[in-house]
Amino acid sequence: MRKIMVLGASGVLGSRLVADLENCIGTYYSDYDSAKLNYFALDASNFEELKKLIINKQPDVIINCIGLTNVDECERLPEKNWLLNNNFPVKAASYSGLNNIKFVQISTDHFEVNNSKKISESSNVASPNQYSFAKLATERMILEINPRAIIIRTNFFQFSFRRSKTFVDQMLTAVLKKQLVESFGDVYFTPVSISTLINCISRLIEIDYAGIINISSDEAISKFHFHELILKSYRLDRGSHKSISLSDLKLLARRSSSMVLDNYKLKSLFGISDLNIYDMIAEEIDYQKQGVQSVKK
Repeated sequence: MRKIMVLGASGVLGSRLVADLENCIGTYYSDYDSAKLNYFALDASNFEELKKLIINKQPDVIINCIGLTNVDECERLPEKNWLLNNNFPVKAASYSGLNNIKFVQISTDHFEVNNSKKISESSNVASPNQYSFAKLATERMILEINPRAIIIRTNFFQFSFRRSKTFVDQMLTAVLKKQLVESFGDVYFTPVSISTLINCISRLIEIDYAGIINISSDEAISKFHFHELILKSYRLDRGSHKSISLSDLKLLARRSSSMVLDNYKLKSLFGISDLNIYDMIAEEIDYQKQGVQSVKK
């Protein structure tokens, strides 16, 4: 059985990967609770630490979830952005390639193309901000030094009432308290559930896929409509949820209004007929309910 090492396992995706995949270990930063035996401390600014950990644990696959994902913070702190979103993953990918370790890089959908078309793996994409600039450069550099690597473009979601880590978590909590929540009605994307994303990652590793691949839902949906669907699924009052425009806020980093990924390649590869956003929302709600029940037990 393959041993998988997840870099950045204290994050939303990383923690789920370690929890859901067999024979999986993870790394965390120094401020994370390290009580679990399959978690190990790692400072991403010290690459020698990672090399020692790899030599010690001998993973067959490395999945990198480390990154600075706050887009405005990346704009304010370009050096930190470049360290976490480019320098570290490129070094990790290079070392993995030299040591015959399969490397998986989690990229982003924060790109833009002309005429607001869907973004395919071969699209000539542009970077609207420092975050996406670093991510795009990383994709190209990794595939240059490690052609066997997997680059995953995606935008994932999950729900958690117990750990408020994402905007969706915060939205659900705020709506329950009857507080105003605003979502962009003019920003479109193709979100995918973490459960579906992890399943696809596992299958891509199994077939030894190499290159860029989009993992997304079929529907191009506005962030406001997406959040409305979640609230409706939970049967929550949507009166305090309002639609706003991207231009209504003076954000530091420029955003694209269309981050719609084309998932044709993924569906063709695995013979998938559809990747429905409604089913994925239900899937994550069921996962959340199971987690709450296990905690109660």
